[in-house]
Amino acid sequence: MSGENSIGVYSAGSLAINSANVSAYDSAVNFFTEGGTLSIGNNGGTSTVLTGTGANKGALMFYTPSGNILLNGPVNATVQGSTDTLKRGTVSTIQVEEH
Repeated sequence: MSGENSIGVYSAGSLAINSANVSAYDSAVNFFTEGGTLSIGNNGGTSTVLTGTGANKGALMFYTPSGNILLNGPVNATVQGSTDTLKRGTVSTIQVEEH
């Protein structure tokens, strides 16, 4: 996660979010858990995530080297960016599995 306006949600234990409205213009929103559980959309909650603008790239990432990220309710995500390939928005989901 980089950029001076980036937002990160981190859990090494148990974090439950009923609903959230998260905006990071010109930057990234990251959900990250390491050995814990991050649960989003509990109790029928709806979350909204907005990154980037029409001219600048945004990014959304769900990352867990160990642990769980649970999407228990709707997550309306808008990742904006330019038509310029260097300023397009990106979305990624990464789960690392040990062998």
